[in-house]
Amino acid sequence: DKDPLYDDVVVVVMNMHGPGHKWFDEAKAKYSHPHPQSRYLKFVEQDYKPPDPTNGKQDRGDANHPGNRVRKQTRDIATVLKYSAGLGDFYFFTEDDMQLCDHALMAIQYMLNKAEWYKPNFMSIRASYGMNGIIIRDSDVAGFSDYLLQHQERRPPDHLVVEWFAGEKPQSAAVKAGRAHMAFRYNILHHLGVVSTLREQKSKSFPKCYEELGKPTLFEVEAFDFAKCTNDDVWPCDVGADVKTMGMALASGPPSPARILPLSLTSSSPRRSRTGNPN
Repeated sequence: DKDPLYDDVVVVVMNMHGPGHKWFDEAKAKYSHPHPQSRYLKFVEQDYKPPDPTNGKQDRGDANHPGNRVRKQTRDIATVLKYSAGLGDFYFFTEDDMQLCDHALMAIQYMLNKAEWYKPNFMSIRASYGMNGIIIRDSDVAGFSDYLLQHQERRPPDHLVVEWFAGEKPQSAAVKAGRAHMAFRYNILHHLGVVSTLREQKSKSFPKCYEELGKPTLFEVEAFDFAKCTNDDVWPCDVGADVKTMGMALASGPPSPARILPLSLTSSSPRRSRTGNPN
């Protein structure tokens, strides 16, 4: 109970496929009360399915233009976001084929404290790639859910999230309202397998645990800037020396009083039985 995240992590496990989902039912039976970890898990059924604006169109799409499978996943992510609003102070994205690296929760605690000192009221932090390792504030969760649904036909969700927190469109720029979107220098998630949840083609390699993150793994607008932050691990780092010194002290010291995150692992892939995602 001395861990700073003790009782302050919530994993939302949402069944997207209705009754008879074997993996969901097995996980719920295993991890519900009186299991000692049940306090961290919320097993819920999807009680609302957002409408498909294409009326069930079956198309494959490509890496930049979502087909029916990716649009379905966008709606699933939006549904979990909507349910998770209000459960904590921050929301952490990851898919069902990603695994937290060793000490990742400590890294999250570190980067949140440091980012808050560098850029108070920052909008987001990027600490992995794809639709993973993104931290946003609870106050933005419901609004981003709506943004995903509104634009699901135009771009895949891992592109829409960057467009949203970087303020690349007038609509998202108004929400961003000048707040900083930030990046952690290192990747804190390990990819399981060689196929992305969002895309069917195999990848030759994925960033490893605590490998440095930059272009071309990430879009330029969101990537850690190694030239500008050579000796730092949070970007942007354009702050005074006194702020940097205090930021390091705060990040390494006692945590802020805020609850850190509701940890919701979001993916609609039925391939895995790991908890924390819409299966």
